[in-house]
Amino acid sequence: MHVGKPVVPPEGSPLWMWDVVNGVTRKRIDVIGRQGQTLYIVEVKTVLNMKALGQAVSYHDLFDRDYETDMQTIPTVICELDDEDIAPVAKKLGVLVLVNTSKLDRI
Repeated sequence: MHVGKPVVPPEGSPLWMWDVVNGVTRKRIDVIGRQGQTLYIVEVKTVLNMKALGQAVSYHDLFDRDYETDMQTIPTVICELDDEDIAPVAKKLGVLVLVNTSKLDRI
């Protein structure tokens, strides 16, 4: 799902370029999951790291800015491997982290 604003092409660019730039330069959320009245804004990575955490927080904020919903939205990272330095930061920021999801049922 696209969120955020596109890059602005150079002044005088043809209309087709505006369409292309709009389609390829906006940010993209990996997955949006729904359970009842909760939406999970999900970043999927192999390892929980600072990049994954930053993307989850950023996409969550952009989603809330771009789309109106009465549902609760939760930033989420799904990953295979945890990082014990980053996990406490994720918790502090309110990011749900699901590790080794092959052992988990659907959220």
